[in-house]
Amino acid sequence: MATETHTTALASVNTRSYFIVFVNDTGKILSIKTSPLLDYPDGTTQIETKNPICRKIAKGTASLKKYGMVWDIINEKWDIDIRSTTLVIESNHNKLIPFVKDTDPTDTEIFVRVYYDSRKIEVEANRKILQV
Repeated sequence: MATETHTTALASVNTRSYFIVFVNDTGKILSIKTSPLLDYPDGTTQIETKNPICRKIAKGTASLKKYGMVWDIINEKWDIDIRSTTLVIESNHNKLIPFVKDTDPTDTEIFVRVYYDSRKIEVEANRKILQV
């Protein structure tokens, strides 16, 4: 008895392109469509993506309110992602670097003030440097 093995290539999960129109300043998404808009309001941008989140939003299985546009610094392009108020800072290495005293807060990504009398620490993130 001879047996045959049949293999078929699976189609990629999402080959459909979606066009997202969003507000430049806030990242709020105004519309997600399968065809590009020819006329969209000033102060907005339209991008093309194949992100599978768009399919879920279009089907109604995901809420548009939970998503927004973010700048992907690795790929250098806009992409849709979950909205959050939490900033995740990833380290390039696992070394502990000591704080430098008398540092200008405008020159560093993270600035720390230590109040020894009241036993408090104030941590500030410099958004201008972190956004670059």
